[in-house]
Amino acid sequence: EPSRPQGVFNPELQYRCVHGQLWTSLLAASVQLCDHQPGDGGFCIVRGSHKLNLPVPTDFADGVGSAFAEHIHHPATRAGDVVLWSEATVHGATPWRAERERRVAIYRFAPP
Repeated sequence: EPSRPQGVFNPELQYRCVHGQLWTSLLAASVQLCDHQPGDGGFCIVRGSHKLNLPVPTDFADGVGSAFAEHIHHPATRAGDVVLWSEATVHGATPWRAERERRVAIYRFAPP
């Protein structure tokens, strides 16, 4: 929820691993409808950030801190690939730089 202070546990956006069992409350899937090459921009993710137990620095979460650029990953994908991620992972999109249009179909799954 927007009023939740940064770094406070949010049970609606959680990822846990307990006794070898992985659990995430929100799962996202992005079906790639066109190729995404390195340098194109678009979807980006901070690998491993779903396991953070500390607040994410604002510049890092907003993608404006150049010191964090090496941690932001843009997966290269082909049309038909599916990217899965936990909504607890720091993710977003950077400006699209390719000459072709960016096309994806995004699905989100949550418990009732």
